[in-house]
Amino acid sequence: MDSINNQFFINNTASPVITDNPGVSELLTQAHTKALTDREAAMESAIDTFMRGKGGYDMHGFLTEFKENEKPRAVSVVYDGLGSYVEEQDARGAWRLVKGESDFMDDLMKAYTRYNLTNAAVEYNKGKSLPTLNREQVSQGG
Repeated sequence: MDSINNQFFINNTASPVITDNPGVSELLTQAHTKALTDREAAMESAIDTFMRGKGGYDMHGFLTEFKENEKPRAVSVVYDGLGSYVEEQDARGAWRLVKGESDFMDDLMKAYTRYNLTNAAVEYNKGKSLPTLNREQVSQGG
């Protein structure tokens, strides 16, 4: 999380109120930290829920890649005149509210479906291009 771009805005503009007032800056930093902590807990909870009943698969590599792809790119604490909220930048560069558990569960199911389809296609192509022979076929010359 060290590489996350942190931004604080008031009405979509960087404000000297934030930089000139350590109290405001501290409150925004706390909101930022809490949002990232809640986000991480939501991802872990979604993964734990997803893993129930998924024994027998090589899930470690899949989940490691999923976590890497789901790291927040940039996080912004926004004050809109009524209150503050925390947004994150998605892979396409759009800003959205920080992901929660249901968002991660949706993303996890999509990623797992892609993972299974890719593996099935690879296995299918392996089966087509490299026929397997049993011992009897080998002893008979093929």
